[in-house]
Amino acid sequence: MVETTLVSIAALVAIGAQAAAQAPPPRPEPIAWTTNWFYADAKRNFLEAAELMPAEDYGFKPAGDVRSFGQIVGHIANWQFTNCSAAKGEQNPNKKDLEKSESKAEIVDGIKAAYAYCDEVFKSLDLDRLSATSGGSPVMFRAMSALAHPYLHYGNLITYLRLKGIVPPSTARRGG
Repeated sequence: MVETTLVSIAALVAIGAQAAAQAPPPRPEPIAWTTNWFYADAKRNFLEAAELMPAEDYGFKPAGDVRSFGQIVGHIANWQFTNCSAAKGEQNPNKKDLEKSESKAEIVDGIKAAYAYCDEVFKSLDLDRLSATSGGSPVMFRAMSALAHPYLHYGNLITYLRLKGIVPPSTARRGG
């Protein structure tokens, strides 16, 4: 009985030592990982907000001298195409000013296409890529622009949704 216990303990120690000797899995590079996390969060919030607002309220403005809900969504679609094409060193593939569109379907299709186009940029990010220059600008500048500007305007969309009695997606996910 004592021999069996000792053999079992020795086997467990050997297995543990072997496992400890193996290299730990690589840790994600923190800057690119964080950038991608915030990009995914901004994308989710923006796309869900664009879907939530009814088509008849895409022209809604809380005051006469501000953009309508649809104009904000179209503006960000244009912005994403501009920044991500510069980050890729490509010509902007978007030939339509989505901020001027009045169709929810066209605007939603545009914002989805813009984020799909930007997905390639964010999937390629690592420290080397973020440090590179493309389209005359640092890729990190373009990536941060494709993150920060939509977050700024998501704040507008939250207000517009609330004024229409709609709970914003980020709040709804938290149960609020």
